[in-house]
Amino acid sequence: MKYLTDEGLAFSAAGKCLDYAIPFILYRHPGERSFYFWAHDVSRNDSRDTVYKAVIHPWSGKEETISAHYTAEEIINKGFSSVNSCLKEIENLQTSKEVYTTGINEIIQRLRSRGGKTVISRVITRPLLKKDITSVAKSFFEIISNAYALLYLTPDGICWLTASPECLYDACSHNVRTMALAGTRSLNNAEEPWDKKNIDEHLMVADYIEDKLQSIQGCEYHRYPLTNLNYGRIQHLHTPFKAVCKKPHIIGKVLHPTPAVCGFPIENALTDIAEVERHNRLHYAGYVELKLAERQIGVVNLRCAQLSETRACLYSGGGITALSSPEKEWEETASKASVLIKVIKQVSEP
Repeated sequence: MKYLTDEGLAFSAAGKCLDYAIPFILYRHPGERSFYFWAHDVSRNDSRDTVYKAVIHPWSGKEETISAHYTAEEIINKGFSSVNSCLKEIENLQTSKEVYTTGINEIIQRLRSRGGKTVISRVITRPLLKKDITSVAKSFFEIISNAYALLYLTPDGICWLTASPECLYDACSHNVRTMALAGTRSLNNAEEPWDKKNIDEHLMVADYIEDKLQSIQGCEYHRYPLTNLNYGRIQHLHTPFKAVCKKPHIIGKVLHPTPAVCGFPIENALTDIAEVERHNRLHYAGYVELKLAERQIGVVNLRCAQLSETRACLYSGGGITALSSPEKEWEETASKASVLIKVIKQVSEP
């Protein structure tokens, strides 16, 4: 597979793409050392014909495709014209604690009345120069080795970094894996029983996914027992699913958005998000669809940040129920972003 390469070559090629405004994607599967890398030629219009490509499905905005036109080695050896800047600038959208907790209190009141769950996110901004992006990504991926790791630049100039714990789907031929991932606590509390808030929140997601799989004609599935999944110093509740589907390519659009990134009921949660969140989620909580020859993977865009010439804009959210505490939700979102914040500080302030 010519687009599978070693870490050093992948990050060197990514750095050159950032310097010369070349759309690219770098991807590592959980627990692996090698990276997929390819770059996109915006002058070519053959995205449907390439066996390897990435389709970015944002939370809001248009889909973008990064097709495989160049390998990492070809990028390193090719000459390109210089450009002044390529990354879209980011507004300083930092969410204050007052704004966040006020919004959470409003959502809790709504949920006490109607039940269900809503995922509310906040934004954390940190200074970061473009020259440090690949160093931050490399360190981030080394620390979170069991994540779905992504660094990409879209044709529209949006640079995004992700080390996600969540796979929307993983399909090979007619065999599909997916998961429910919801419920969060510190690893320090891993020996204690899970509380009702987190269990209820998780079951909303797992039951929703099961209902969606049942709705797909010709899909046979198996729901596995509830387990735990560790991510850095965080632990999540995790329910795996396996399925055999006649049309596996539709799984992503059938499932997304799940209650893990939106809430439940879906329509109520979408209204809550639109009314309470003051920022545009952009790619956060959307998904990246990777087409790797015979295999297709949908990675949910979590534990992520948009990167510009001068700053990083981190997105972090949590599931709110009637049993939520605004202070604990603030702490949870801080914990989810803590690894990337620490890496940015170490790279930017050595």
